[in-house]
Amino acid sequence: MSSSPCWEIVELRAVDKLLNKFIHVRKLTQNDLMNSEIKELKIVHSNKPTTNFWIAGHRNINDGWELFNPQVGKFKSCIAPKGLSWIKGITNNLIIAESVIDVISAKKLNNIEADLLSLNSTTMAKRAGEAILKRNYSYEKIILALDNDKSGEEAKNTLLSYLKNMGTIEVMKYPSNGKDPSSELMSRTFSF
Repeated sequence: MSSSPCWEIVELRAVDKLLNKFIHVRKLTQNDLMNSEIKELKIVHSNKPTTNFWIAGHRNINDGWELFNPQVGKFKSCIAPKGLSWIKGITNNLIIAESVIDVISAKKLNNIEADLLSLNSTTMAKRAGEAILKRNYSYEKIILALDNDKSGEEAKNTLLSYLKNMGTIEVMKYPSNGKDPSSELMSRTFSF
């Protein structure tokens, strides 16, 4: 396994210049992003300090940063340590997805208030299942909004084995042929 790049944060601010990409590309409004803890970060590579750019990111529960470009298929990385990301909601529901954009998109698609849990990698599914089980807390509804691919299927099965007695579980489907909640949201037409 290769080590992650050595990114350093030079500046940090609220989402501002990248907001148009979230709105026009991801179909997420400022209101959708409100409690997500997503920030704009100016980062540099420690070996190439002359190369710096603005990127979106959010802190995970291990105090690392998950970095991504709001444009689909562009830059994605992490400032270690890797970890899960938890966004506390105000109801007795839980949505689990592979990325913070996917959990926010799933929340919007389901029109539901919920705690949001981003795995930030399907390899974190077991860790997420163990953490939720350890909390010994039951939810009214748990929505698994994982990618429609082999690793998403494996993560779903791992989570199901841990969460089967934690509440009613729904597995999210993507009727517009989306491969994940974000692509499903992008394929639909919304008026903001």
